[in-house]
Amino acid sequence: MPEYSIYKQKQPRERYDPNCIFCRIIEGKIPSFHVYKDDTFEAFLDITPLNPGHTLIMPKDHYRWVWDVPEVGKMFEVVRKIAKAMQKALGTEWIVEVVIGEAVEHAHVQLIPRFADDGHGGAINFAARKELSKEQMEQAAEMLRKALQE
Repeated sequence: MPEYSIYKQKQPRERYDPNCIFCRIIEGKIPSFHVYKDDTFEAFLDITPLNPGHTLIMPKDHYRWVWDVPEVGKMFEVVRKIAKAMQKALGTEWIVEVVIGEAVEHAHVQLIPRFADDGHGGAINFAARKELSKEQMEQAAEMLRKALQE
């Protein structure tokens, strides 16, 4: 398994908010469990997941709202790619996509895998967070990265 490490941004970004936790994660100032990255977008696991594999996808540049992202269509192509990898890696067809934009003011999409008896009922219960160990988080991230490469 890969070590819990941070990813260092190689090129300066046009739009960066030093007070934004997602900008700081993308910049490599805060460690995370990375799942995907390209020149424009990045994805990592939510550290307070609603289910194992709960992933956040966002532009590397800081935009407040999803509809402000210049390449929002490409962003949703990345979302689709990760959702399909999630279905394969985690063995579930039930993936919930959430765009709220309130908790963190950086445009992002949440992908939350659903499982039978996952404690959420018919709809996501945002209070039903899971406590996963560092090892469980690393394992979920590795499974998703591997599925993305296949």
